Amino acid sequence: MASKEYIGLARLTQAFQLLKDVFDTKLSKSDLSNLLTGTIAAGETSVTIQNSQIKESSVVDIYFEDKVMSPTSVTVSNGSITIGIEAQSTATNVGVRCL
Repeated sequence: MASKEYIGLARLTQAFQLLKDVFDTKLSKSDLSNLLTGTIAAGETSVTIQNSQIKESSVVDIYFEDKVMSPTSVTVSNGSITIGIEAQSTATNVGVRCL
């Protein structure tokens, strides 16, 4: 029977391998040609982007053009992602990349 330390080390090794795989995948897709885009109109607070690339299990990168901000909410389901922000005085272009 394996010791608790061995089992813990094996799980940690698996977790690091998973992180490495995600990082390697992200690097291999570093061009933004597959970027999905949407626009949040001035005064609005969310946009829903629909595309078959979006999976509930996707790792997503979210980009805002010409603005430094964080989303207030993100909801991902198979085929769509909804991104919420605080209302802005100008339109906000949003880009999403799914890995």
